[in-house]
Amino acid sequence: MSGSFAYPIPGYGGSLGVAPEGTILTAGTGTADMKADGSDKAAALNKAAATALADAKSQAQATALAAATALAQALATAPPPQ
Repeated sequence: MSGSFAYPIPGYGGSLGVAPEGTILTAGTGTADMKADGSDKAAALNKAAATALADAKSQAQATALAAATALAQALATAPPPQ
């Protein structure tokens, strides 16, 4: 793929960061129900993270398709558990 996408710079509202040419940077969202007492918090966080990562990958695939290219690989990061 030639060319590049414009990425927001950290510190500017809603920024995802920067990425090298040929990289698609996306963010996903995910939710999960949790018991009122929080006893299943870890499981809920895992489910929400998995949903968010799947959402981000779907967005990256849609962006790649729109750019007439394909994803060679998908790398994912998530914030550490709280």
